[in-house]
Amino acid sequence: DNSEHYKDGDGHKVRSAYEMATGNVMLGWTPDDETRVEFGYEANDTDDVYFAGAGMDSPYTQHDAYRLKFDRGLSFGALQKVSGRISYSDLKHLMDNYSLRTPPSATMYKKAPSTSDTLSGRLDFEASHGNFLTNFGIDYQSNKRDAVRYRGGSPTNVIESQSFLWPDARLQTIGLYGESEWVMSDNRRMKFGLRYDHVRATADKAYRTPTDPMGTNLSASGLYTFYYGRSSTSEIENNIGGLVRFEQDYLQGKGTFYTTLSRSVRTADATERYMAGNGNANESKRWVGNPFIDPEKHHQIEIGTRFKTKSWGFDSNVYYNRISDFILRTRDHGASGTGNNANIYKNVSAYLIGSEMSLNRYWTDHLVSGASMAYVYGENLKEDRPLAQIPPLEVSVTTDYKKSNWGVGGKVLMVNNQSRVDDTTSIGSGLDVRKTSGFSVTELHGSYTFDMGARIKFGVDNLFDKTYAKHMNLSNSFDANQVQVKEPGRSIWVTMDIMF
Repeated sequence: DNSEHYKDGDGHKVRSAYEMATGNVMLGWTPDDETRVEFGYEANDTDDVYFAGAGMDSPYTQHDAYRLKFDRGLSFGALQKVSGRISYSDLKHLMDNYSLRTPPSATMYKKAPSTSDTLSGRLDFEASHGNFLTNFGIDYQSNKRDAVRYRGGSPTNVIESQSFLWPDARLQTIGLYGESEWVMSDNRRMKFGLRYDHVRATADKAYRTPTDPMGTNLSASGLYTFYYGRSSTSEIENNIGGLVRFEQDYLQGKGTFYTTLSRSVRTADATERYMAGNGNANESKRWVGNPFIDPEKHHQIEIGTRFKTKSWGFDSNVYYNRISDFILRTRDHGASGTGNNANIYKNVSAYLIGSEMSLNRYWTDHLVSGASMAYVYGENLKEDRPLAQIPPLEVSVTTDYKKSNWGVGGKVLMVNNQSRVDDTTSIGSGLDVRKTSGFSVTELHGSYTFDMGARIKFGVDNLFDKTYAKHMNLSNSFDANQVQVKEPGRSIWVTMDIMF
């Protein structure tokens, strides 16, 4: 899969080319009706990826993933089934500012090789007793990330370590969970869930000092001490979450009303906890994780309903999520005593209110029209300002016509402007690049399946060649700058796949 640079609606080139090759294999074994074993392997190589607006591009990314899973039916008392999953992924990634572009100056050749290795597993049991259906089990995940940024005076001499971005950061989680459904009657149910996670976080290279002679050299530990007053290379958390859900059917089982109360806990990731990007010549370019950051606690109530008849389908929900210790990426406005505007992390109180709705009209067995809506409102309560990177109101309208071997359809996407932003680095986070204008785009698509199993899909995106940018920023693992990129102009595409 190859892609060239695209042009936005104004005809300006946006650096976005890449080359990608993927492959996977799956092997299955079913020795009897109650047993299934499956092995999978996937390889993904992506080369020469250009990032618009970022300080670096990616010459290569290599990702290999291995998965083994089994399912076994049981008849030991209440136990009905046991399932197991184990997977391992190995990711190697390189960013630099000279292979695919001209570096900013002769002394500022930079590269940032990184690795991310993840081992995970799960053992799950299903049981039934009376009016209760229960599943419970244990899971495990270990993610190790290592990344170093180097600087040099030529492409062959980029050897001076400038920052230990991920200083051999490791997050290990062991979880115990259980969920039970109480069938109260033919049309009424209650669900209960509980989860416990033991989290251990370490950074084994936090005390290594970079060798770059330019500017102020600080180890990851030195950066943590500078911005948070102390350092740590090992933290432990014990997190508890749970839920209670009530469901009531109506319309003779065609519809369901539900209410959910839940508590979920999210621990900080490797970047939020251990990122150690030092801006030697410009302290405002520093990006420093917080080893002592508390996990986010989400306390949410959600109310919703859904139903489907021969002619109509409807799904909607509304939720309120009060967040204790929201992990906020912001700027240093004096926490270190200097107020040098570095990128740091802290906990704040916040809330999210949102709603999603979808409505479908089934005109015939072949023709269906639909409309959907999504909206989120986020507020930083501690600092009385909007949460950054909250998507604006979005509405889409679709119509599709499908026969046995072909189909056509269209979609109109309408996105409102986003004026609730945190775009000022002097007093806020500056994670929002700007207030974003609203837009609407039209898409057309179709497909045809041939008798021998080949299928061709085709379409036109942004039919009227509109110029627009989405509010959400382009993400970059090692570049602290926030970038908003204009989307492609009119795009015509064709794909083919063969099933055998």
